[in-house]
Amino acid sequence: MAKLFSLLILVSFAISVYGNDPYQGGGTHHVEPPKPSVPKIPMVHPPKAAPAPHKHAHPVHPPKVAPAPHKPVHPIHPPKAAPAPHKPAQPPTKAHTKTLVEVQGYIACKACIHAGVNNLANATAIKGAYVKLVCLCSKPTTVVKAVTDKNGYFHIKAPKTITSDVVGKCKVSLVSSPNKKCNKASNLHFGIVGSPLKAEKQFKDHSGNLVTLYTVGPFAYEPKCPK
Repeated sequence: MAKLFSLLILVSFAISVYGNDPYQGGGTHHVEPPKPSVPKIPMVHPPKAAPAPHKHAHPVHPPKVAPAPHKPVHPIHPPKAAPAPHKPAQPPTKAHTKTLVEVQGYIACKACIHAGVNNLANATAIKGAYVKLVCLCSKPTTVVKAVTDKNGYFHIKAPKTITSDVVGKCKVSLVSSPNKKCNKASNLHFGIVGSPLKAEKQFKDHSGNLVTLYTVGPFAYEPKCPK
């Protein structure tokens, strides 16, 4: 019963709303059928391209060359000369000190195979030959003679007025030979014109005087040889 009552109520409500059959065009009200709703389609925009990344223009600089390592500049000084070796003090008598003068030399007779030639090979000593020392450093001229011994050597002691500071004006030359077969003077080592003196050594005599010994020659005579 209750179900029937509910059905009637639904029919009455339908009649009140729609009247006659809605599909026959009757009724006081025209009710349009509902239009199907059209879903709105949102506009689709193509995706915007991502902007290119902004590049900042930077000036390109060439690579910097590393600076050369700093070298300290030191002034260059010339090498110092090595100090002169220390010389022991010399006795004052050897430096520009006047000394007495003595002269030595030798006289020989040439061998026949060297007659006229400046060669004393195979020569023989002349005993008793004279020589002279002539010094032009004073007036009158100083002349001192000497004679050879059996070995042909001679030795001259100059007077004390003749000292080492004036020997540059002194010469020694041949005077004579006692050998009749060998008495022609030769100019070997200036035996005829006079030979300058050459200092040999210094020594002290028996009295303690400093003496300079000079050397001349050797001198020679030419032999008389058979033809």
